[in-house]
Amino acid sequence: MRNLNNILKDMRLLRNIRIKFWDKITNTGTYDFGQTLKSMKFLQTIHLDFGSNEANKLFTNAGMYNICQGLKKHSSLQSISFNLDGNEKISRSGLDKVGQVLKTIPFLEALCLSFSRCVGISNEAIEMMMDGISSIPSLKSIDMNLTDCQTINFMGLSSLGNGLKLCKSTLKSVKLNFSKCRGVTAIGMDSIGKSLAEITDLKSLSIILDE
Repeated sequence: MRNLNNILKDMRLLRNIRIKFWDKITNTGTYDFGQTLKSMKFLQTIHLDFGSNEANKLFTNAGMYNICQGLKKHSSLQSISFNLDGNEKISRSGLDKVGQVLKTIPFLEALCLSFSRCVGISNEAIEMMMDGISSIPSLKSIDMNLTDCQTINFMGLSSLGNGLKLCKSTLKSVKLNFSKCRGVTAIGMDSIGKSLAEITDLKSLSIILDE
């Protein structure tokens, strides 16, 4: 990531960043990248794609923490997108860091998180992450991809629904993908449905349940 940081370090006026990582990501590299993000005071949207890459299956909780620290209390950020598809190392500790940092971003309106085939995404991980997401003061849109996350069941869906319900005063759009999630049952979806019913200003809803 050294070359990337060298490119970005003098571009502090950037409003939008979209990066797909192909090289192996080290903890040192993510720390430097986090520090670079911290200096970008005008950044409004950020899309980071760590997915579908053999090297980045090893992107760790520590790396996630370093990047999140760069976004903490970022007053200009309005949209965040993380793609971690296929990751083998991110677990509840990493998602707890994500949640805790997200709630410090005062004007964040749109959040997209993709965890397809992430083996470390558990009920506890969802609960910790939603604890932070539910405290985002201005969240209007959430898109969460949990395709093929096999350890998620009723408990995880209950935490997800409760977190969404706590955003009911601002949330306008919800997109959830539970494709190939064997633990997602009618009971779990009933819990999600009851929570969504309390979001009275919801304008757009997409739920995918393909086997």
